[in-house]
Amino acid sequence: MVNMKKGSKNVFTDLGFDDAEAQSLQRKGEAIIAIERAMKAHRMSQAAAAKMINVSRARLNQMLRGKVEGVTFDRILQMADAIGVKAKVNYKQPRAKDQGGLLLAVIWTP
Repeated sequence: MVNMKKGSKNVFTDLGFDDAEAQSLQRKGEAIIAIERAMKAHRMSQAAAAKMINVSRARLNQMLRGKVEGVTFDRILQMADAIGVKAKVNYKQPRAKDQGGLLLAVIWTP
């Protein structure tokens, strides 16, 4: 029998990453998905997209497969902007005092 547990809103938290790293990985993943959707919407090859965002085709392929180690969120935002994806970033204070830091919400538009 398999024990099942309801997950959180962040799969990376469920996998055991600390909250900061889990949030970072989730945001990077959302940005990469937005880049991939824009590529598909514009029928753009990986080679063409890689040239636009100034990375090798091989590196873009790695990122599209989830390998984002060593790439900052800021750099991914720059890549998304170069390919025509716009991000609206909202910051707000958490409601509970015991939740440190800021909450970040990103809305992607192709």
